[in-house]
Amino acid sequence: MEILFTDTLINVSACRRIADFKSPAMSGLSTFMQAIRRKRRIGVNGGNKMDAKFVRERITELRMLKDMSEYQLSLELGRSHSYIQSITSGKTSPSMSVFFDICNYFKISPQEFFDKDIHNPDRIHGIVDQLKLLSDDDLAFFEETLRRYLGKK
Repeated sequence: MEILFTDTLINVSACRRIADFKSPAMSGLSTFMQAIRRKRRIGVNGGNKMDAKFVRERITELRMLKDMSEYQLSLELGRSHSYIQSITSGKTSPSMSVFFDICNYFKISPQEFFDKDIHNPDRIHGIVDQLKLLSDDDLAFFEETLRRYLGKK
């Protein structure tokens, strides 16, 4: 079972196995696992739990921007040919390492992955890269133009 929070994906069964080891270093993990169990019992459906449907749809959105099949993305990530399909169909959730692999593949940060307002990260990154080349005066001009443009909408 995996629990998906806005900032991390936690494989609960793996944490339980690690927490079963009795060592002082694991005491913090045991406390963490108890907190997860409490949240799960009370049914965290709000801000602490990211909707798994969003993750599936976001992976699909990013994949389609690159005009890739689920099969191609799975192989690019070094996984079995049906791995991404199993995520997007809801059969499984990506592990934390696969989540980071997906972010790295699409050249986005985890924060950008979860930002619902970023629909084309490549275009945004390209624009930012070009803006970095401008002088302060030119940046001020574009900033004012953007404010005026957005103010008209």
